[in-house]
Amino acid sequence: MNIKFERADLISRSLGARYRRQVLSALENDRQVVFDFSQVTFVSDLFADELFGILAKKLGLITFKKQVKILGISSSSAHTLAVNIDNRIKSQVVAA
Repeated sequence: MNIKFERADLISRSLGARYRRQVLSALENDRQVVFDFSQVTFVSDLFADELFGILAKKLGLITFKKQVKILGISSSSAHTLAVNIDNRIKSQVVAA
């Protein structure tokens, strides 16, 4: 599955949740999801946590890294994703 974000700003938690549901459904049949951020200029913490943080927590970090590929992302947006994924994974460890 390929997802090319057509918006410059990815802000809302509800948009992240919508994409996450699509990705989880697609991963039942596909081995990999490719996200294209080439047109994105800003990713909010809310969006990053809802899509990528929760997805990494549900899949597990090893599976997440195998099945999710990210293209064309700016360094600031990549940092936002990494922080939110890390926070979700750490919260899972603390809760366990």
